[in-house]
Amino acid sequence: MTEQHNKPALRRQLRDKLDAMSEADRHAKSVAACALIAASPEFDAASVVMLYLSTAAEVDTAPLALRLLAGQ
Repeated sequence: MTEQHNKPALRRQLRDKLDAMSEADRHAKSVAACALIAASPEFDAASVVMLYLSTAAEVDTAPLALRLLAGQ
C-alpha cells in the first residue's frame, strides 16, 4: 500500500500541514470554510446540523455553531 492510500500516513500529513499553518492563516481559512458552508443550499435547507467543536489546530467551527444558536 502506498503512503497516499495509508490512512494513518494521510492523517499525519494533514495534521502536520495544519500544525505548520500560522494562526492568522488558519483563522482566514476557517472563516472562508464556514462562509462557504453557511451559504450552501444544503446548510440552509437542513433541519438538523451536526458539527464538531474544533481544537486549536483544526478549522474553527465556532462561527457555524454560533450561527445555528442564533437561529440564522
